[in-house]
Amino acid sequence: MERGLSVRIIAFTCFSALCYLGASAIITVLLAILAAYLLDPFVNLLLRIHFRRGIAIVVTMLIAGALLAGTITLFVDRAQKFSENLPRYTTKIQKVSRDIRSRLRNVEKTSQAISNTILPKSTKEPALMRIEQYKTWQEFFFRDLGPVYELLILISFFPFLVYFLLAEKEQIREFIVSLIRSRTNLSHTYVRDTSDQIVHDINVKVRGFVLGYLLSTAIIFFASWIIFLIFRVEQAYLWAVIFALMNILPFVGAFLSAIPPIAIAILQFTSVQKAIFLIVICLQLHLLYANWLIPRTTGPRTELSPLMVLLAMIYWGFLWGAIGIFLAVPLTASLRSMWIQYRKLQIANSV
Repeated sequence: MERGLSVRIIAFTCFSALCYLGASAIITVLLAILAAYLLDPFVNLLLRIHFRRGIAIVVTMLIAGALLAGTITLFVDRAQKFSENLPRYTTKIQKVSRDIRSRLRNVEKTSQAISNTILPKSTKEPALMRIEQYKTWQEFFFRDLGPVYELLILISFFPFLVYFLLAEKEQIREFIVSLIRSRTNLSHTYVRDTSDQIVHDINVKVRGFVLGYLLSTAIIFFASWIIFLIFRVEQAYLWAVIFALMNILPFVGAFLSAIPPIAIAILQFTSVQKAIFLIVICLQLHLLYANWLIPRTTGPRTELSPLMVLLAMIYWGFLWGAIGIFLAVPLTASLRSMWIQYRKLQIANSV
């Protein structure tokens, strides 16, 4: 028993280290899988009207890319119009920044006075600044492009990953069946049925999570857009997009969702009561989104308790940051389904 527990702890540690060290590649693959799950129903729809699978996948990806490009273009257009009106807010921004700097200076002076009374002043001379010289022009021009270059490489692989995941869906399932079959004494039919059950469970959980989040985010976007229009907020569409995106992350979204209404209040409102009213309404929208919309649209499909969700977000958030918090629910639900079916195979194989 103790040996088995030690092996599991070592396996969990190795798994965590692998996820941490290979975060960029693993996250790219997981996001591609999510995109493939989201696009698969549209591919199947085109297959039912006698499209070839490769053509159906390409058409679906082109339509999805066009919709994404249109959304980004509209967002950039609104952002440009907002930047054109930004000089009108210069006075307010400068006043607010002066107040913030003044308060920070007061806090700094107070903390410095306290530290001087507690700790003696250091007589140590400050360290000399080291100026790094680059031997070649390539080192000079590309010294800071390591993470950017890596990100561009991963983005360039993303559409190909989505395509091949959709194109080779049956081959991937057959590979899983043959892999399980080679490690058990069970019949091919039983193993195939189990693998189909695993795929079905993951489909339900991942697709339900993605569609639930899309539906909930769309609802919160339109609701905030209408509210911003009622309050006569300039560039209401842009602020509604920002507000909807700020709500996506669980738990952290409670703080991030307050940023857009506070910024609107500082930049556009002169009435304190109107600003407070908008902030309160936006916070209520977030509570509706986090505590009612998301549980109703994603909760029944993931079969995870609130405690398990919280622990999963802490674990994956520690490994991958904000994207880990977002992927925690579908990833944990999928791993749980695979573990349950794996245990069933072990029990059946031992009988």
